[in-house]
Amino acid sequence: MSQLPLSPGVYVEEVSHFDLALGSSSRAVPVLLTSAGSRWWGEQQPALIGSLEDYFALEGAGNMGVGSLSLAAASRWLADNDAQTAAADAPGAQRSADPGSLEALALRAYFANGGTACYLCPVDQLEQIEALSDASLVVQAGQPQQVIAGILNLCQPGSGRFALLDGPQHQGFYSAQRLHDFLGEISPTPRAALYYPWLNARWTLQGGRVGTYAVPPSAVAAGLVMKTDNAAGPWLAPGNLPLSSGLKPQVAVGNSAQQAFTSKDFTAPSVNMFREFPGRGAVLLGARTLTHSGPAWGYINVRRTFDRVERDLQQAMQRFLFEPNGPVSWEALRAGVENYLYVLFRQQAFAGDTPQSSYRVEIGLGSTMTQQDTLAGIMRMRIGLAVVKPAEFVFLEFSQLLGGATLADGPALPEPEPEPEPEPEPEPEPEPEPEPEPEPEPEPEPESDPYRDDPEAGEQPRGMI
Repeated sequence: MSQLPLSPGVYVEEVSHFDLALGSSSRAVPVLLTSAGSRWWGEQQPALIGSLEDYFALEGAGNMGVGSLSLAAASRWLADNDAQTAAADAPGAQRSADPGSLEALALRAYFANGGTACYLCPVDQLEQIEALSDASLVVQAGQPQQVIAGILNLCQPGSGRFALLDGPQHQGFYSAQRLHDFLGEISPTPRAALYYPWLNARWTLQGGRVGTYAVPPSAVAAGLVMKTDNAAGPWLAPGNLPLSSGLKPQVAVGNSAQQAFTSKDFTAPSVNMFREFPGRGAVLLGARTLTHSGPAWGYINVRRTFDRVERDLQQAMQRFLFEPNGPVSWEALRAGVENYLYVLFRQQAFAGDTPQSSYRVEIGLGSTMTQQDTLAGIMRMRIGLAVVKPAEFVFLEFSQLLGGATLADGPALPEPEPEPEPEPEPEPEPEPEPEPEPEPEPEPEPESDPYRDDPEAGEQPRGMI
């Protein structure tokens, strides 16, 4: 309660006010699957590691129960076990983990291509992933095809999880039929993406062992996804990205092959392919989901952006449980959500050029709720997002400009050349005008006969000379 001031003036007081401050989730952590019966599985919890060295230390710990559900707990465990890690790295020490194992190769490729901290979970313990609130990706990482159904079951609507799957492995040649048959065995879904082909790595492992090793494509894709997340956010499509650490596709894939597995209208699942280009090396080309129901959820970044927003808002809404279901709470929630979305707008997460064209937030009686909803204790908010989609097909249109044309108002299209006019037929030469006939000379007049001409002279006498 304010106290009565003793003198006139302007006074400032800070009061507690119910407000909603929304923050985006700090990070999205992938889960890489490992073989069943992993030695480190002790506390029945997925383990969190931050590097390939952490994995070797984890394997060396054996059944010591080092799994953790949080970054902090895992970091504490790794800090407490530095001595054990150093002992494993000492000359002559024998590691319990094989650096050439499928898990080690997948993790090496994952971290080499931008991967950050990740969980490890055996394929026979998939149900444990549901307890990880920050797990956003489930990565097959080379495990058998039979595990795909279990992975997709984890990535149901509302879970906030997205699956990265491996295509079939075959070396030396490309088989369109085999890839088509493999794709037909997977249920179409907008919450998963398939990567093909597997990759080869010419690596030198611990102990000086040199060889060419097969690397699962989903592990590499997971590293690239985390790389784009850290550079911008999940709204940046993870495509057209070069590979690191000398990775190359096992089979050559060309334009015709990728065109055959890229649905034009998103009515069939598409495959994201690793391809090799002169001067660029190996590149991930493609950022599509396995949807078959149109372009709305056809791109990975669109689906994952919605997952990110849904996850953040779901956590923030916990604060509103049992708050008064009235205009004050509605306005506080609307303002908080709009502030959160405006931050994403400034990070170029949306397609609109203004906040109004990028997102919409609605809440209130008569718009998102009825009187019956409020009586039943239901608070409902409606949010619309215009997530930016990638430029998957870039067309360059060229035109020839005429002399003196400018590009001030856009490229000027040349005027069509006029058709040549037919040559005029030569005019006939005019016929020469006939020369005028000379006028006949007048006949000379006969000399006048004075006797004859003069009437008064009489007739000339005849016979006179």
